[in-house]
Amino acid sequence: LLVCVMAGAGAAAVAARAPKPLPAAALALCVCVVASRVAALWPALDFSAVAVLATHGAAALAAVPEGGLLLSHTDLHWNPARYLRACEGARPDVTHLSLQLLPYPWFARQRPLHPRMKRWPDVAAASTDPATERYERLVEDVATGNLDAFPAGIYLDLHGVHEPHIGRLGSWRGRWNLVPWGLHYRIVAAGAVQGDAGEWLARSLAEIDRLKAAYEGGPPSPDRFRVGSWEIAAGAAYNDAHSCVGCNPTRGALSWSIIDSRTRFRTGALPDRTIRADAGAGAARVRARARGRPRVRRRATRRAAPHGPRGRRRRLAPRASVVSRGRRGEERPPGRSLSPRRARGGARPRGPGSTLWQR
Repeated sequence: LLVCVMAGAGAAAVAARAPKPLPAAALALCVCVVASRVAALWPALDFSAVAVLATHGAAALAAVPEGGLLLSHTDLHWNPARYLRACEGARPDVTHLSLQLLPYPWFARQRPLHPRMKRWPDVAAASTDPATERYERLVEDVATGNLDAFPAGIYLDLHGVHEPHIGRLGSWRGRWNLVPWGLHYRIVAAGAVQGDAGEWLARSLAEIDRLKAAYEGGPPSPDRFRVGSWEIAAGAAYNDAHSCVGCNPTRGALSWSIIDSRTRFRTGALPDRTIRADAGAGAARVRARARGRPRVRRRATRRAAPHGPRGRRRRLAPRASVVSRGRRGEERPPGRSLSPRRARGGARPRGPGSTLWQR
């Protein structure tokens, strides 16, 4: 906008100083310059046929059953669904709230627009940061006061919860379970999942199939859209929805491996397990392999500094070792001491010669 204003001011200044009438050649030159830039940039900037955000909003609404409560936190989750409901009349049966707007004092005037809400939370000390206790208390108050008012369920934005606070089987704050549900988490009372984890997993995978069907050509690619755009953010949410149930977005449906110990929906206490679920039959067969190993860091490659002895590079085979701390707080294998120069705080190798560690 600033560039356009400055260009307009410059054009007005030139026109004011130019002889009257402005020569036809000058007008033709200006038109040619503008037309050439439009022709060069139009293919890259023409998004008239792009419907990524519309697809994202439609997929978010489609995952909510009739009469459900949808809680949004991010702009990506709130704006597309809000537009579809307010401007195109989609899903009037869904109650849609923004956890970013709920704590504002002026939002009290909006409460009559949501008559199905049974009890509103206390927002006097609420926060909008998902990592804080005050934000989690806000979400918990909404769920506690309205779970009975919405038999179809309460659905929380996938990015509206701090991942490290989610435990085994999606346990959250000791009273709830967060079940992956497409682009959302479904908030259910604690104990509901433990009784039939296979059934809940099958329903989660069914929502993943619904999400994949919405994105017929797959998620948006960085080859088509600029990194940092809303389209790429929608693609990241698409991939996050798969990772919540240990799914690889590039594989086929109904056969997934949960291999990450930080996976937010696990069917057991051990991080290494393979799950195969049949969504049609609603049953799951779980094979778990116990691995009683401590958390380790693997040393992949250690190279001598470019200015090191004889200028040689030395490669060591990867080996696992329990992490310990050196004198200066650096991580090193047990039994390996620092050189006298480094122990005294001397210079360290820089650049590609530094020791590499990977988790």
